[in-house]
Amino acid sequence: MTAFFKALTSAVKDAQTGGCLCAETAPQDIATLIFGIIQSLVLRLLVTRDPSLLLSDGKRLLELQLSAFAPAAGAT
Repeated sequence: MTAFFKALTSAVKDAQTGGCLCAETAPQDIATLIFGIIQSLVLRLLVTRDPSLLLSDGKRLLELQLSAFAPAAGAT
C-alpha cells in the first residue's frame, strides 16, 4: 500500500509539472483523495459482489475527482 501511494503521489507530481493538474494543491492530498476512491470501490465490491461497479463508477468518480483539480482556465 505504501509503495502504491508513493507511485500515485509521483504520478500526481508529474501531472502537476505537465500542467494537467493544478499545482496549488499538495500532491499527497490529491493522491489521498484518489486513493479514497479506490478504497471505497473495493469496499463496495466486497459488499455487493458486483465487479461491474468498478468500471462504471470507478471511471466516473475518478474523472470527477481529477476535474476538480484541473488547472484554472488560462493558467499555465
